Amino acid sequence: MRVVPPLALIIPVARFAAAQCPNGTPPPCSISIAPTPDPGRIAVFPFHVTTADSLLGEGVAELVAGELTGEGGPRAVHMGTTLRTWRRAGGGLRTPLDHAAEMRAARDLGAGLVVEGSVIGLGQQLTLSAQVVSVPSGTVRRATPVSGLPDSLPRLIEQLAAEVLTASGASRRDVPQRLSDSPAAVRAYIEGLAAYRRGRFAQAADAFEQAIRLDTLFTRASFMRWLVSTWGAGIGTDAARQAARQARSRRASLSPDDQIVLDAAFGDLPAKERAAAAAPDSPEALYFLADWLFHHAPGLGWDSSLARARVVFEQSVALDSQATVLHHLVEIGLWLHDSTLMRRAWTGYDRVAQGTDPSFGWLVADRIGDSRLTSELRRRAVPVGTEDDFFRSSYWYIAASRFLPPATIEELSARTARGAVPRLQPIVKLMHFYAVSLQGRPKAAADIAAGGISPDVPLLAGFSTDLWAAASGLVGDGPAAIGAAAAARLRATRLEDPDAQARTTCMVRLWDATTRDAVVPDDGLLRDHGQAACAAILDVLSASSSDRRARLERADSVVQHSTDPAFGSSGIGEVIVAQQWEAVGDPGRALALLRSRIIDFPNWSAAASYRAEARLAALTGDTTGAIRVYRQYLSLRQYAEASFIPQRDSVAAELARLETPKR
Repeated sequence: MRVVPPLALIIPVARFAAAQCPNGTPPPCSISIAPTPDPGRIAVFPFHVTTADSLLGEGVAELVAGELTGEGGPRAVHMGTTLRTWRRAGGGLRTPLDHAAEMRAARDLGAGLVVEGSVIGLGQQLTLSAQVVSVPSGTVRRATPVSGLPDSLPRLIEQLAAEVLTASGASRRDVPQRLSDSPAAVRAYIEGLAAYRRGRFAQAADAFEQAIRLDTLFTRASFMRWLVSTWGAGIGTDAARQAARQARSRRASLSPDDQIVLDAAFGDLPAKERAAAAAPDSPEALYFLADWLFHHAPGLGWDSSLARARVVFEQSVALDSQATVLHHLVEIGLWLHDSTLMRRAWTGYDRVAQGTDPSFGWLVADRIGDSRLTSELRRRAVPVGTEDDFFRSSYWYIAASRFLPPATIEELSARTARGAVPRLQPIVKLMHFYAVSLQGRPKAAADIAAGGISPDVPLLAGFSTDLWAAASGLVGDGPAAIGAAAAARLRATRLEDPDAQARTTCMVRLWDATTRDAVVPDDGLLRDHGQAACAAILDVLSASSSDRRARLERADSVVQHSTDPAFGSSGIGEVIVAQQWEAVGDPGRALALLRSRIIDFPNWSAAASYRAEARLAALTGDTTGAIRVYRQYLSLRQYAEASFIPQRDSVAAELARLETPKR
């Protein structure tokens, strides 16, 4: 069990325990009671625009706000929070708020200062101007306007930011050149910001990639391209990986707030806690902390970690209602059997996602027995959204559907398929296959897989049903004959994508090593193409008895830190290495590794992993932990086919034995 510093040592618990909206209700917020204006808090509202480029209003405002960091002056309210309040008050790209409405919005935000600005285009002249208004006195301090040709937009924004700093009462300083010298790159970046703030992550990713193509040294664009990938936009693609490398290698050129978010994403748990403490108004910094606490709950302590994650997620969503945060709150409600949280978070998520992803609604309705919600979802038109919507929906679909009754899965899958464009149809089929397989329904899975499935998306390249069937036969309770046939087909497979081919080669070598006692150590192919965890496992399987423990130590670490969803901590790697730990007489290490898994990521060996973890927990004296995980197994396998019923019954009998008080 890892030793985790209490959150209270880093972040005052009372602050997060009181995570709520200004009117006292839990998030998502509908602001009605204004907090007291804080003179150290400044809201930068979208500028009024007279040019044809309406996005400049929001873009210029966000870039100016990024320089109001609290260093020697006020700190800007997070732009996501500001825009949400501004839009709720009636603001839009072509419908700016008047002065009185902006003052009311500022009071809702608790801001003691407001920046009002304008972007005026006259012929070939572009003029940016702004004023800082005190709330509630109405005192105005004007920033010196800046003018120039449209091609000078990047420098004009930086000059105006410096003037606004001075007008806000901050110490006079030059604004670092964080933007590109390319006006076209800055324009693409602004388009990306606008899409990001509206939750259109795939569109935002495209715009940020365009900005990077126009200026490869545009670090802020790389940072944002990486950030949208964390919300699912092109995660795992070369563009996302390159953006992450660029942002991390040029960290010093980012704003202080961006550096905090970067540290929150890539740091360990204490680093994430420090980032959340340093930027309590950043929904992104809070999200990265809460997301870690949520996904790593098995290793951090289920009840305490999920409770902490819930509090921080609610603080994040109170600042900016991102769909992923609300969805995780739905999941926490499901794990904690909290029907009130399930219903409230689902309602908020459904509103933010604009009805494009009903999958978890079906699970919430099933868990709380709400037939009216089921009927409502059934009456809805089939959602046909963007690829952005669909990727989010397909991920949540597999997370939800594996716990649903078979008839409901069939209905949900059919509805999801009707909303998918042809290129995305195989994803629905693949996720349907995955959910049915996890339920212990191999016959139904074989029917779904008939004809083959080949998703044409970068993230899922090589994730065929054969790969899943082989993995299931290897360590996931799947029929051995089906797994062997799948492994044989994989052995004959040749894929153009080297990463996908490495994943396939890994499965074949693992299958041969465990079923044929024919170990082929890595020759560099696996490590060079994202399969370091698989290579480390093969090293263990080929080790002599004297060398095995040292190799196990390395494999344990690699598996826990692997980012590959197939053979890292959310796949089969932890099951195989845990078996090896137990074989060398260390069940405690085996249990700790199984508990390092990331919950709610696609896990091919979930049922086997649950059974092994519960057995080891009971063996090492953790009866409470064993009971919890055995219940998870039974929930997953409640609709199993006949071949799995004896196994399910034996688990139920063991659970009953553990739950019976000793006399």
